[in-house]
Amino acid sequence: MRGGGVRDARGGVWATCLGRAAMAGFLGVDERALEDYFQPPREAAERAVAWAAECGREAAAGPLLAVLREEVEPSAEEQFFRFLDRLGV
Repeated sequence: MRGGGVRDARGGVWATCLGRAAMAGFLGVDERALEDYFQPPREAAERAVAWAAECGREAAAGPLLAVLREEVEPSAEEQFFRFLDRLGV
């Protein structure tokens, strides 16, 4: 499980997490409550695409969304690197 925020060029910040079920368990909340802390996967994928474009990279929301919806076993390390790869970084 991993959570984090990213500042975009317009000064905005977006945050998401990998392994939502694991993160919910860690925080002691249900998955729906994660939206109090992190953007939902679809919104986060769209923000990630915009962030990548600001950096001169091309990314598609679909593959990012797939990574954001994956469950992690036993850690999110591989998922994190897949997410970066899909971002074109």
